[in-house]
Amino acid sequence: MASKKTDIKPGKAGKALRDVSSETKSRNSSTSTIASAASSAAATTLTTPSGVRKPDRKRTGTSAHAEEMSSWLLARAAKRQLDKQALEAEVAKLDKWISDDVEKAAGWKITAEKLTNKEAGSSIDVSKVSSLLKRCILITLRNSLPPRW
Repeated sequence: MASKKTDIKPGKAGKALRDVSSETKSRNSSTSTIASAASSAAATTLTTPSGVRKPDRKRTGTSAHAEEMSSWLLARAAKRQLDKQALEAEVAKLDKWISDDVEKAAGWKITAEKLTNKEAGSSIDVSKVSSLLKRCILITLRNSLPPRW
């Protein structure tokens, strides 16, 4: 814990050279704050979201306490069952999203392969077109030249 910086005042020997009253007050106020927080936490009773209060432990050993514990634990179990069902629904939703994403990824993979094949095929077509164009140019040039005898 960091120590508090205090002002040291000049004075006669044997007298207190610092003001300790402010230190004592701050120390006492922090402990009283902690104590009040602890007492307020102890005063609260645990309840389930359904509003069933946890039985008082001071009455342990009585049949009434056992009945209260039983009903409280059943209420807590019911709440946890609802939480579990909500989580299962969330898991099912996430599973569906995952399977949809996998299917879409497979579809995009097929599309990518088709486009790759098409692009590779179109480059072959370009070479065919360029060779045909060269042949046409050669034929045109031959036709424009006078015939040989």
